[in-house]
Amino acid sequence: MSCRLLGVLRRRDSFGTAAVGFRSLASIPSLPQGVAEFVSGAVAECNPAKVHVVTGTPEETADILAGMEQEGMVKKLQKYKNCWLARTDPKDVARVESKTVVVTRQQRDAVPIPSSNIKSQLGNWMSESDFLKAREDRFPACMTGRTMYVIPFSMGPVNSSLAKFGVQVTDSPYVVASMGIMTRTGTPVMEKLAQGVEFVRCQHSVGRPLPLKAPLVNQWPCNPEKVLIAHLPDSRQILSFGSGYGGNSLLGKKCFALRIASCIAKDEGWLAEHMLILGITNPQGVKRYFAAAFPSACGKTNLAMMKPALPGWKVECVGDDIAWMKFDSQGKLRAINPENGFFGVAPGTSVKTNPHAMKTISENTMFTNVGETSDGGVWWEGLDPPEPNIILTDWHGKSWKSDSSMLCAHPNSRFCAPAAQCPIIDPLWESDEGVPIDAIIFGGRRPEGVPLVYETFNWSHGVFVGAAMRSESTAAAEHKGKVIMHDPFAMRPFFGYNFGDYLAHWLSMETRKDTTQLPKIFHVNWFRKDPQTNSFLWPGFGENARVLEWIFHRCGRTTEDEAAKKSVIGWLPQEGAINTKGLGKKVDMGALFDVPKTFWQKEAHELRAYLTQQVGADLPEQVEGELRALEERVKNRTDIIAAFKMDPLYLKHDHQESVKRGSRFLGSRTESRTCIKSFSNMGDHVEVVAGSYEQIVFGYRVCPSEEEWRIEPVFTHHAHTASLSAVAASEQFIATGSKDETIQLYDMRTRTEHGALLHHNGTVSCLEFYGTSHLLSGGEDGLLCVWSTKTWECLKSIKAHMGHVTSLSVHPSGKLALSVGTDKKLRTWNLVDGRSAFVKNIKQDAHLVLWSPDGDKYVVVVQDKLDIYSLESASITGTLAYQKRISSIRFLKNTLLAVAGDDEYVKVYDLISEKCICEFRAHENRVKAMDSFLIDELCVLVTASNDGFIKLWKFNLENPEVVCLLSQVNTTARLTCLSVWRPKTGKELSAEQITQSASVLSTEKEALLSPTNKRVRISTERVVLKEEKKKKKRRVQ
Repeated sequence: MSCRLLGVLRRRDSFGTAAVGFRSLASIPSLPQGVAEFVSGAVAECNPAKVHVVTGTPEETADILAGMEQEGMVKKLQKYKNCWLARTDPKDVARVESKTVVVTRQQRDAVPIPSSNIKSQLGNWMSESDFLKAREDRFPACMTGRTMYVIPFSMGPVNSSLAKFGVQVTDSPYVVASMGIMTRTGTPVMEKLAQGVEFVRCQHSVGRPLPLKAPLVNQWPCNPEKVLIAHLPDSRQILSFGSGYGGNSLLGKKCFALRIASCIAKDEGWLAEHMLILGITNPQGVKRYFAAAFPSACGKTNLAMMKPALPGWKVECVGDDIAWMKFDSQGKLRAINPENGFFGVAPGTSVKTNPHAMKTISENTMFTNVGETSDGGVWWEGLDPPEPNIILTDWHGKSWKSDSSMLCAHPNSRFCAPAAQCPIIDPLWESDEGVPIDAIIFGGRRPEGVPLVYETFNWSHGVFVGAAMRSESTAAAEHKGKVIMHDPFAMRPFFGYNFGDYLAHWLSMETRKDTTQLPKIFHVNWFRKDPQTNSFLWPGFGENARVLEWIFHRCGRTTEDEAAKKSVIGWLPQEGAINTKGLGKKVDMGALFDVPKTFWQKEAHELRAYLTQQVGADLPEQVEGELRALEERVKNRTDIIAAFKMDPLYLKHDHQESVKRGSRFLGSRTESRTCIKSFSNMGDHVEVVAGSYEQIVFGYRVCPSEEEWRIEPVFTHHAHTASLSAVAASEQFIATGSKDETIQLYDMRTRTEHGALLHHNGTVSCLEFYGTSHLLSGGEDGLLCVWSTKTWECLKSIKAHMGHVTSLSVHPSGKLALSVGTDKKLRTWNLVDGRSAFVKNIKQDAHLVLWSPDGDKYVVVVQDKLDIYSLESASITGTLAYQKRISSIRFLKNTLLAVAGDDEYVKVYDLISEKCICEFRAHENRVKAMDSFLIDELCVLVTASNDGFIKLWKFNLENPEVVCLLSQVNTTARLTCLSVWRPKTGKELSAEQITQSASVLSTEKEALLSPTNKRVRISTERVVLKEEKKKKKRRVQ
C-alpha cells in the first residue's frame, strides 16, 4: 500500500457511525506513526471495507450499540438503564485453551518440555513457521465487507508507572463496546501513543468476511473451526481469529494483561498475576490490602466485593481479576488493577452471595448468554425465581421452564460492567502508584483434605504453595465436568512463558538487591465438604471475613506463633483464633482444619508426578526442595520442617557464632572441627568435592580399577548457613563459597576445617586458586579479592565490576586472570602487579569465562552463546550456540570443550571445526557443574546435577566421540558446584599430629573469635593476632 495521501471518503456505515474508507492510512492524520504503521499492515492483510478509529465517547458507543441492535446481534433490556443482552453461537461460549498458543523461536521459551508421550498442561507452543502458515490460512481478506475498528487503550490508570498501552484492530462491534468498558480509551490514551510509548499490537477478527457463505447463529459471527489465539511475546503481538467470546476477543484482558504482561513483568522485574485486589479495614480504622489468586468460578468476584458478616469490618474493591504488582522505592509491593471493568460469571451471583455486584450490574452493562425475562430483565441460576407471570427465555433464545433439563443461562454466561459503578469501589482503585499489598492469598475449590486457611512458612514455601494449587475445573474453558485440575497460581491457562522460569521469577523477589518488604502468603479453601452429607462445611460469602480477620492479624504479628500453630503444611490458626461468634449455623472447625496424613501423602505424590512430568528440568531447585520437605514432614507426621538428613562421616557440629563483618580470616574452630579418616597414600588418588543447596559439602574418593570404578564417600560437612555457590581446590586446601557471604577453608592434608574468610558483602560467586600461594574470590558485591594461602590475609580487594562478579579464570601461567560480571564487561587482570590490564565492553552480561589449558585462547559465555577468543588478538574467532542457557564448561584438552546447559545433556565441541562431536544425556535433571582429570592416560569428566548424582564419564581423547559412564553416586542433595582435588605427593599428618595441632589451636579460641580483631594470621605452629586500623570506605561512583 502506498504511503502517499490518496484521499479520504467519509460516510456513514450500517451502524450509523463515522467510518473512513481510504486507500492510504496517511489519510488519518490523528494516528501516531507507530500506530499508523501497525494499522496499515493490518488493513493490507485483512482488507476491510472501512476503518473506524474509536474515540470512546458516549455518543460513539451509543451508535455502535444501536447498530448491533439493528443487526440483531444484541437486544436492549428495557428493565434497566443502558443494559444489553447478547447471545452467542453455541460453539463460541468460552476460552478455547486448546487453540490458544504462545509463539516463540524455541519451544522451551514458551513451555517446559513434558515427559515423553505426555501433553503439556502449562500452555501450547507453536513454532514460528507453523504460525506463519496458520496466519496465512486465516487473516488474508478476513474482514472483507466489514468495518475495521481501531481501539487505542490503556491497561491501568493512564499516568501510572505500571500502566501499559495497546492498540487493537477488530471487526467486531461487540468487542468495541466491551473494550470500552474493560479498558481506558479516548484522548488521553492517544496522547500517550503520540508521545511514542511502546504498545502491544492486538489484531482480532471473527473470521466471517462478507458476503457470508453460511447463515449466522444468533446473528453472532464466528468461525469455530479455525479459532486461533496466538501470542508473540518477543514482538509484543497478539493475533486472535474466529471467536467473538470475550476471553478470546477482548485482547486487553487475559491475552495482554496476563500472557503478554507476564513476559513484560519478567523482563522489568514486576508481577502480572491473575489476582483480585481488596482493601480491608478493621473496626479501629486500620486498613490493609490483599491480593488473591483463584481459578475461575471459585468466588473471586464475591471475595473482591464482599459484604463482611463481622460487625465493624469493611471491604473495598480495587479489582476482581488481575493485579499488576511492582516494588516501590521503599521496597513495598504495590498493585494496580489494569482493567476498567468487571467481566464476571453470572450464575451464582445474587443478592445473597454478592449484593454489591448486583448493584454494580444494574446499569450500563453488557450481558452475554444469560436468560431473559419477559419484562425486559435477565435471569440465571442462583437468582430468586421470577414472579409467576414472568416468562423466561434461555440463552439459546427458546422458552424455558424450571423443570427443563437444560440450564436457562450458560454456566459461563457473563456480565461486563464498569468498575466505577461498584458501590464499594476503593478510593485508591485508580491511584497511579497503586495500593500496598500486605498479603497474597492462594485458593481453590477443594472438596476434601485442604484446610480453611493456613499461612506458609516463608516466601519460597509460599511460591511452592502457589505452584501446588489445584481446583475443580470450571466452565470458563472448554473442559467438561468437575475434575480436580492442577492450576498453579491460577495462571495455568495464562502463562506467557516457561512455567519453570515463571517460578524462578517469583523466587527472585526474595533476593532483590534493593530493600524488600515481602507480603505474607496464605492459602484458603471455602469449598471443603462433609464426606457424609456432601454439604459445604463452611458457609462462605460474607462469613469469609472471619478468615480475612485472622490473615489481617497475622500480617501484623509480633511473634511467629501468634494465634497460630505449626503443622506439616504451614501455620494453622490456633483453636479459637477464628472468630465464630454470630455464625448462623454450627461449624465443625475440627473437620475444617483436619490435615489427613493419607490425603497429603497422596497430594504430595500427585504433585511430584505433575511437576516431574510437566516441568521436569525447568523446576527451580528451591521448589523441588520445598516438595521434598513436604514429603518428609508428611511421612514423619511432624509439625516442624524436617532437617536435611544424611549419614555424615563428619560429626555434627554447631555453626560458628556470629561475628562483626571485617576483612579477616577466622582460624580453625576446635569446638566444631573433627577429623576424617586418613589415608596413608595420597599422592596417586583423586577426590571429588561437591557443594549443595542444602549447605552440605560432600567428599568422594575415586577408586579406579580394571573391573569397576567406584566412588566411595570420604566426608560430608555442614559447611555454611546458606546454599553453596562455589568450590575450588589446591594441592592442600579446599575453599567453598556461599550465599552466607563467607569462604570456608578445609585443610585436606590434615583433614580439618581450617577457618573462614570474611570480606564480601553478598554471595561469593566464584573461587579459584592459582598456584599454591594465592586464592582469588569474586562476589555479588563486585569485588575481586586476592588472598594469601600462607597467612590467609586479603592482599588486595578490587572493585572489579559495577555489578556482580559472575565468573573468573586464572591463566595457566598464573600471571593473568579474566573476570566477567553483570556490567557487560570482560576484564583482564595482571596478577603480578595486582592491577587491571584491559577492559572490553562485550555489551552483554556474561556469566562464565574460562582459559584453555594451553592459555592461547579463552571462552566467554552469555546465556546460550559461547564466544571463543584468541589471546593474541583478544578478538572473537568463533561462536557456539547452545539450545539452552549454558550452566557449565570444561576443557578436556586444548581443542575439546565440554558444554552443559540448563538441561540434562552434555555436548563436546571441537573448537577447530566448531562442531559438536559428541552429545549424551548425563542426568535426569539439569547439569549444574563439571570438572575433569587425567588418570592412566584417560580423560575423566565429572558432572554434578541437581538430581543429586555425581557421575564419572570416560573419554578417549583420540576418539572423543565415544563416551562411557564409569561410575555414579547419589548424594540425595541438590548439587550446585563441583571441584576435583588431587593432593600433593607426600604423606598426611598422623592422627597423633592432628590431635596435637588441635590442642595448640584450642588455646587461641577466645582471642580468635574476639570482635576487636580485624585479621587473624596463621604462623607455622600457632595463631598470631594482628591489629589493623580501620580504613575509610570509598564510595564507588
